Amino acid sequence: MRAFALILCVFFVLPIEKANGQAVKSTHRDKPIAPKSFDSSRNYVGKDVLEYVGQEWYFKEESLKDRDNCCNWFYNVDESGVAIDMAKGIMHEPIIFPAWRQNYSDYVGRKFTVLEVKKAPDVDFWRDEQKQLTKVERELGKANNVLREYVKRGLRGIEDNFFYNGRCYVVLLDKVASEKIYYYYDARSEAAFPFVDLGYLAKEKEQLIGHKFVFSDAFIADAVAPSGSTRNAIITGAEWKCTDFSFDTVLYAFTLELWNRDGQTLIKPVSRDWHGQYIMGAAYSPGEADSLKSIYGAPVFDALLHGSVRPGMTRTMCQLALGKPQKRTIATKNAGGRGKVEVWSYAARDSMYYFSHDTLLRTLPRATIKQKGVK
Repeated sequence: MRAFALILCVFFVLPIEKANGQAVKSTHRDKPIAPKSFDSSRNYVGKDVLEYVGQEWYFKEESLKDRDNCCNWFYNVDESGVAIDMAKGIMHEPIIFPAWRQNYSDYVGRKFTVLEVKKAPDVDFWRDEQKQLTKVERELGKANNVLREYVKRGLRGIEDNFFYNGRCYVVLLDKVASEKIYYYYDARSEAAFPFVDLGYLAKEKEQLIGHKFVFSDAFIADAVAPSGSTRNAIITGAEWKCTDFSFDTVLYAFTLELWNRDGQTLIKPVSRDWHGQYIMGAAYSPGEADSLKSIYGAPVFDALLHGSVRPGMTRTMCQLALGKPQKRTIATKNAGGRGKVEVWSYAARDSMYYFSHDTLLRTLPRATIKQKGVK
């Protein structure tokens, strides 16, 4: 009983190792993660969290359904209080905001400087539990399987001797209130990251503003007119110029502001991983569009931009119209007497597309097809 209590009650307050631009030193066998300069092509860097030191973050608006995901991990107490609570791991009742600022909206639009990154306190806690277990077993002269399993489960969460279950702490300075905030960073979930890195935003603006695009109808379908104006019918194959890139607080997304020669302006939400690339089936440079028109003819290229395919088209033409398939399978039945054929499927489309060699044979409703998956 004494040994069991010794293990369960060890919650020492350990000094938290700093990572302000330096590799985190450790006496444990796991290799510490190494610092790198910030990769401005990414807003969220996952486990490369040390890249953020010295960067400025903008706290962005989130939809109501996403607020719980991104904002349960803010702590604002004095340094000693944080050390005590951090040594116990995740707080059971986290302080989301200071007592005098309870509204989520009070943080929206604020800027923060990343002061340092601290490893998850759970790492040191479970390493110490491991040491205590070894000491207890040495004193008892035999293994305690119950305690051993308890420690073993705890040690499983340690990653790179820095993260615990993918998390660590980022120390932020609120540039408005001049107060420190401890953000519980999740290296596994971009959806839980409620900030825009201003270095990333500046880089994207530099690469996008002034560039021209020709979009597929499907890609431009969710674009909206600015507040107070009306969206006109979209002309297939129209050329659009990017005039701004920002985070839209109404659409809760990164957006392109687009303008065409007819004077129409649209706001187009883009996914976090788009990064302004020209993508087959979605977005083309004017030069690429002209080249494809010369190959296939303007009417066929417009049909491809519209997402229309027909039997006899090549795989390349179908990718131009539909984009890359989410899944490729081999059909062993209903192959039209032509043996095995490759079938393309898309999550957002109800039809399946049959190919023999490089040619589209036909399309069939998804519900009528039986397939055999292949790697």
